[in-house]
Amino acid sequence: MHLAERIAKQLCKLAGVVFAGTLFACTAESMRPETAAANAAGDGLAVELSVIKNPLAASDSMELLFTLKNLTSATVQVLPWGTPLENELSAHLFQVSVNGEVLQFQGRMVKRAAPKPADYIVLDAGNSISRRVNLSAAYDVSASGIYRVLFSPPGGMETYTIDGHSVFAPTQPVMVERL
Repeated sequence: MHLAERIAKQLCKLAGVVFAGTLFACTAESMRPETAAANAAGDGLAVELSVIKNPLAASDSMELLFTLKNLTSATVQVLPWGTPLENELSAHLFQVSVNGEVLQFQGRMVKRAAPKPADYIVLDAGNSISRRVNLSAAYDVSASGIYRVLFSPPGGMETYTIDGHSVFAPTQPVMVERL
């Protein structure tokens, strides 16, 4: 059985559950479990999440690829602090659940002095930057099952900006299976 079919069956067991405002139909064809991208039109930054390896063995780290794309017509400077662009998660930015159970963020929380110009990432118009996000370092993802991961920063996406630029994020989760 393909991953999409296993995920669809798992979700169908939770019939009637609404994820990110969209009701999933109980078919494998209705899901794109390994990549979630924002449907962004306009000026701002867009996020895409992709699963790096699926399914995962018990010993594998759970890693996602987080991509931030500059949709503006100008170069922007982005402070990666408190975003998945850091080398290690330092904020609760994802909703992670396995088999319907919500997992708690166990990563580090960081306070810093004011940023310096060298702390910023320069992102030219139309370009993107990607970083691997190791969820295993910030969440207990050791259990077998179907994981649902959604980019969901504190305060919600309605207010989420990076350095004054609106961020368009996927409203669909990515799904990862741990065997």
